[in-house]
Amino acid sequence: MEIVKKNIISILCGVVALLALVAVFVWPLDGFYDTLNQKVKQRADVQAKVQGLRNKTRSLPVFDLDNAAVAPKLNQYPSADVIKKAGGLVKAVRASAEKMYTEAWQLNEAGHDLVLKGSLPQPITQPVAIKFRRSLQEALDRLRTEELLAGIPPTPEEVNNRADAVWKSMQKDIIMVDNQPTNMEQVMARYQDRVNKLPDEMKKEMAAKNKMYVDPAAVMRVSPSLPADGNSPSKEAIWWSQVAFWITRDVAMAIKDVNANSTSVTDSPIKNLISLDIPEDFSPPTGVTGGASAAAAGGRGAIDPSAEPTATPASGGLPDPTIPIPDGPPTVPTRRVSTNLYDVVDFKMTLDIESDKVDLFLKTLATNRFITVTRVEMNPVDSQLKQIQWYVYGTHPVVTLDLDCEALFMRQWTIKWMPSSLRKALGIPDVAAGGKTASVN
Repeated sequence: MEIVKKNIISILCGVVALLALVAVFVWPLDGFYDTLNQKVKQRADVQAKVQGLRNKTRSLPVFDLDNAAVAPKLNQYPSADVIKKAGGLVKAVRASAEKMYTEAWQLNEAGHDLVLKGSLPQPITQPVAIKFRRSLQEALDRLRTEELLAGIPPTPEEVNNRADAVWKSMQKDIIMVDNQPTNMEQVMARYQDRVNKLPDEMKKEMAAKNKMYVDPAAVMRVSPSLPADGNSPSKEAIWWSQVAFWITRDVAMAIKDVNANSTSVTDSPIKNLISLDIPEDFSPPTGVTGGASAAAAGGRGAIDPSAEPTATPASGGLPDPTIPIPDGPPTVPTRRVSTNLYDVVDFKMTLDIESDKVDLFLKTLATNRFITVTRVEMNPVDSQLKQIQWYVYGTHPVVTLDLDCEALFMRQWTIKWMPSSLRKALGIPDVAAGGKTASVN
């Protein structure tokens, strides 16, 4: 007993250990086994990763985009020389990408000059603002008459004026005896016959001296948001009218290229630019519009300089080609919306074109012009009906082409012309390229 008393602690510890050992086999500790299995699995995963790294085939970086599928095998651990060479190649790729980006935005800027110097981002004087509307109309008229060589069918007033001229030329044929005309019936018969032929004559004359039809009352007209009574337009109205002119010019130059080899309407591939509808806003809408025309065209609201940006890019709105371009909604065919790199303008156009030249026009429109066609609809044209409407199209089959399009404008060059209210809506700070503070207007 004395021995037991002296070793009571050791005996108790032994009993506890024995009970624990019995408990492990009699009452298994499920939680302990689960933890142990989890640790074993984690170690096995680490071992698999190590083996994968050891056995992985390594290749040199590919810098030739023409042979991107062929990657040379790396047969040795990259030494300092290999790393240095790779770094040089990375710099070369970066320089090439920067050059490509610069060429892209410069190509986008080409031909997109201001209609009136000093009109944006804010008119330098009130007379410049007032003059902008007249300058814009003159620029549109030059596009229509000098670049496109476009006209309209003769109007009833023009036919009447020609008839008056014919009558005056025939009055000398009237024979007077004792102040009385003796051959009036014959002269009137010739006059009537001549007048009856005038419409067809004048239609053919117009089609022969012009390359196509463009009605200035429907197309290439000044936006209603620019006041015509001598009042100063808002800087927003000037901006959106300028954007519309840039798009109009791009479309006109594409048409001019397609019609380059024609001498008259009858041998021109593109016969008639029927409509060109350009809303005064970007996509998605900014809320900063030019005025009445924007509300009428798209119902996008009036100017709201205090409005919050619809979507502030990660860069704060400044152009940055290194930021990934987000995808737009699936309802947008191209998945493009305005980002910090570019802004999108959706527009529509309708034109009559020879059916076998549709592909040529679509390709020409997209070449070097940052315009993408997102919807195409074609309907046959009844040329005889067009003749009744005084349009002479010739003998080739013609279709009416309805297009939905989007135009991109790179912010790298547009920021300097944007009014402050638009920059604010787009989340763009008043900072120009190069870190200099832009003028606040």
